[in-house]
Amino acid sequence: MTIEDIRTRLIDVLRLIQEESGYPEIEITETTCPVVDLVGFDSKMWPVSMGMLSDELGIEIPVDVNIYLTPDGKRKLTVAEIAARVLTFAPKGGAA
Repeated sequence: MTIEDIRTRLIDVLRLIQEESGYPEIEITETTCPVVDLVGFDSKMWPVSMGMLSDELGIEIPVDVNIYLTPDGKRKLTVAEIAARVLTFAPKGGAA
């Protein structure tokens, strides 16, 4: 599994959530900050999206981790930063 795989799947999940929630379609790139840039993407949606991403990737993202914020909770992350963070949960040495 690569960071590109994670980034692509994350973008797919975010697009699906926006579409199914009835929000306007916006371009989601590696510089998009979901918490800031996506309409309706709030603390109620974060766990749902994390579960969807976990299923898509076949990896376990700990339930006590919020991948959308820095570990200290002070800064909201971009798609690229989120992908890098999720990569740390992927099994080492190969695809999940």
